[in-house]
Amino acid sequence: MLLNKYTQWDECSRIAPSADRMALGVQLNKELPGFMREIIRDIYPVDNDSFRDVINQKVMDLAFEMADLVDGDETSDESPVTQAFWDWCIAQDPQDFADF
Repeated sequence: MLLNKYTQWDECSRIAPSADRMALGVQLNKELPGFMREIIRDIYPVDNDSFRDVINQKVMDLAFEMADLVDGDETSDESPVTQAFWDWCIAQDPQDFADF
């Protein structure tokens, strides 16, 4: 269980800033939502048949839901998108990270 918690912490820490960058990409390319979905899917696919799919879908969802909140001038650690992903990710069951 403790190993899963460490893995969860590492994965959440790694992906949270990426969610912010994906949201910034959506914000900067509002006129191309299909293109941005394709780009995000290339980086965060949802065909792994694992909990990683749930995480990757959350990145996609937050990128589109929170794109208007991204401020390219602030660091991703201060971003509401980074914080929203972190809060969601760290609240997941550590057991879900057993296969990472």
